[in-house]
Amino acid sequence: MSNRVVITVRMRKMLIALIVVFIMAVGPAFAGTDNYTFLADQSSVVQTGGFAGVHETYSVTGKFRLTVDMSSHTASFDWVRATLSEGRFLQDGDLGSLFNMTELTGTVISATEVEFEGKTAGDPAGDIHLLLSLSADSIHLTGRITSPCCDFFDYALDAVAVKVPNVPPHPIPVLKYAVASPRACLIGPPVWHTDAYYLPTGDADNFPRANGSVRVRVGTRVVFCLSRDLEGVWYTGSYGCLGTSLVVQSCRLCKCPELNAKDCPFTIPDPDRCPSARCVCEQCQRLGAVCCPRPDDIAITPCPWVTIGKDGARDCRKGPSIGRAKVGVPVHFRRPGTYLLRAIVHTFAKPGYPRPLEPWRDRLLGVDASTAVLPEVPGAEDRDVIYIRIRVVELPIDDVEPEDPVTDDPDFRHIRPIPKDIDPDEPVDLDSDLNGDEVVDMADFAIMAQQWGREYEMPFTDDE
Repeated sequence: MSNRVVITVRMRKMLIALIVVFIMAVGPAFAGTDNYTFLADQSSVVQTGGFAGVHETYSVTGKFRLTVDMSSHTASFDWVRATLSEGRFLQDGDLGSLFNMTELTGTVISATEVEFEGKTAGDPAGDIHLLLSLSADSIHLTGRITSPCCDFFDYALDAVAVKVPNVPPHPIPVLKYAVASPRACLIGPPVWHTDAYYLPTGDADNFPRANGSVRVRVGTRVVFCLSRDLEGVWYTGSYGCLGTSLVVQSCRLCKCPELNAKDCPFTIPDPDRCPSARCVCEQCQRLGAVCCPRPDDIAITPCPWVTIGKDGARDCRKGPSIGRAKVGVPVHFRRPGTYLLRAIVHTFAKPGYPRPLEPWRDRLLGVDASTAVLPEVPGAEDRDVIYIRIRVVELPIDDVEPEDPVTDDPDFRHIRPIPKDIDPDEPVDLDSDLNGDEVVDMADFAIMAQQWGREYEMPFTDDE
């Protein structure tokens, strides 16, 4: 009897030891950071709800990074690069943005399960709940987005992702697209005259690029910027403000009411019966195109231009001084398609001198205007709108295909060489004795012609 008890106690101790070893062996397998890629044939998002009772299924492709910390029982998503297949009711095709994955709070509830909770980024915000089932080399993700109220969409995620080698993330390709090369300046203090009591004291010009087109691969970040040659100059004696701004806008689809199943079938709707058909936007296939394809339709609505980013620089100072700045708006193109954007560039030069009131008070304002104050010196400004068509393709390409050069210097069309002030091919009045014969003649011109445009060596031969 005692032997049986001893054996039983020993077996229990061995079993506990085996459990501890198993937990120690299994736990670290999911600890740390790993990269995963979705299996498209086993990953989907189902969209339901809405006013018309939508039920759409989208496949999921892409990658993400998962970090699990067993010691603190926390987990987090990072580098989510996953998209949903296109759909007529899907406003955001980015899985990471839709489920707000990088902002969710992750909790390790067991050695093989991780739970994420949070809110959507929109307003009103919906509730997000995700459950991850971990295995040695894959993850099963399930979860939902629950809408806060009626007539909003719900989303259900059911996806499988497999582990991929932990390699450094591929850098996002970046393309700089300079839309203008602004210059602005202020010259010295105004010169006041009796007939023209001030003179212009500044100027501004954008030197814009012509409308263009460019092709990039999916994932490219295009920085719409102003040229590196952007410059503001305050000349000696000047005072005032110089500045420039860049606003980037995107031409988006029309916001249409949901289709009525009776009047607007999911095939090709009849524009005479379905109001939504009049709002079918062809993604603004040409610059300035209206949204609706029927030009005779009274319900035509232009494609809305929506501001997606802005940047600028300005300063007020006293000359002499030279100012430079970097101005740009980065846009990340994560899905294939054709996008129409426009850049609005505004540059100004505003002198800071008030017009002198005397002796022109009586002549300009009248004898009774004893307390009147003349306005400030008017400034100069320039405003241009540049249109850009961006074609985003799936296939990796090594270069872009612009309709005009994509350089940091849009002003290349305005640059012209300055002629030399001495032409070596024709005699001019010389005042230098170049050959040392104490006479300035054609021999000196011949020497000048041979030396023009070449480097000089020091010391001269006669000095050696």
